Amino acid sequence: AADAMGWTEDAPVSLGRNVRRNTNCVWCVDEDTLNRQIFERCASKLPAEVVGGGALRGLNARWRLYRYDAATGDVFRPHTDGAWPGSGLVDGELVHDVYK
Repeated sequence: AADAMGWTEDAPVSLGRNVRRNTNCVWCVDEDTLNRQIFERCASKLPAEVVGGGALRGLNARWRLYRYDAATGDVFRPHTDGAWPGSGLVDGELVHDVYK
């Protein structure tokens, strides 16, 4: 599916090119079907509470697919992620921090 949607060069937001170099595809999936089905399959393996004390409500519907090609020097080195608010589709519109 990602090949059909297309890949773009990943823009380094918080990680420099020395840490991550790759292409990406961002897919906002349908919350009521695919995202919910995958969450239901994974929920028993995930913690009931998220960091900060809130209840686990779902998966971020803004899927980020990454592709790494050794031939072009793509790399993903060890690092520590920060926290990002969950995004989702509400009435066909992308909403940031949808799980508030």
